[in-house]
Amino acid sequence: MKTIKLYEFVSTYPSYRLSADKLFDFIKNNSDDKIIVDFSNVEGVTHSFASQYRIDKKYCSKDVKEINMGDNVKKMFKSLNNKKTDGQGYVEIQDFNPRFNL
Repeated sequence: MKTIKLYEFVSTYPSYRLSADKLFDFIKNNSDDKIIVDFSNVEGVTHSFASQYRIDKKYCSKDVKEINMGDNVKKMFKSLNNKKTDGQGYVEIQDFNPRFNL
């Protein structure tokens, strides 16, 4: 089992989809089948990073588990679950009420 400290591999605030892609490229090329991603010392993640991380994990054949996720990180990943998509990855906008009349 391999443990990857995310703050060392990426940063304390992962921001980019490319960062998630590089992380999972490393995971896929690792000889261990079980990987632990340690989120200790990670202050938060952007929506882009969290979204790509989830996509990359879904298509990864390795057993990837997360530990030590702080509240800010958990909230961002949880917010992804609240989005409804059309089945092709596009977010459906429901009950859209603009604040301004155009």
